Amino acid sequence: MATAEVLTAMKDRLPGTVKFMFQPAEEVRAFLRRSRARAGRQAMIKEGVLADPRPDAVFGLHMVSGLPAGRIGYRPGAAMASADELRIKVTGRQGHAGYPCARSIRSRPAAQIVLGAQTIVSRRTDLMKSPTVLSISTINGGSRFNIVPEIVEMTGTIRTYDAEVRKGVHRDLKQVAENIAASADAKAEVEIIELYDPL
Repeated sequence: MATAEVLTAMKDRLPGTVKFMFQPAEEVRAFLRRSRARAGRQAMIKEGVLADPRPDAVFGLHMVSGLPAGRIGYRPGAAMASADELRIKVTGRQGHAGYPCARSIRSRPAAQIVLGAQTIVSRRTDLMKSPTVLSISTINGGSRFNIVPEIVEMTGTIRTYDAEVRKGVHRDLKQVAENIAASADAKAEVEIIELYDPL
């Protein structure tokens, strides 16, 4: 809005036309994904925001912490990373925690998957090409202190600036999680929800 006010005040001195586009529902795509509804920029483009007049150039503005008040930062290319939601469900067989060597207890690899996921960024991703973050943020499972659970569910996020790196991290996470689980006679299901592309 501040930019719009400044440019409107000097519109007589600007060659051409400046068009302002405000993106509503920017962060609800995760909720709408399953219904295939559109939100944010997708809905705006479908409704014709880039037509009449069609812009020759688009500049995206976004609030960010870390800059002193009154300053702006800019760069060509991606300025903010993509955001993907990840979900991992590890299924085995529950058992008594007092018998940790019992073959029937198969959901223990969840912790190993968390550790294995961290090696995807540190050992499999070219960080010179693109900064990348993979974080496991929640781990849930079990109902009692002395029972190893049948199911452990984890969620987290993946952030990348590059489409190929993004695809590689998705592929590697699936491989690492499934193979670690299989090595313990368990099963890992990996779901990655692509929420937003890089800005």
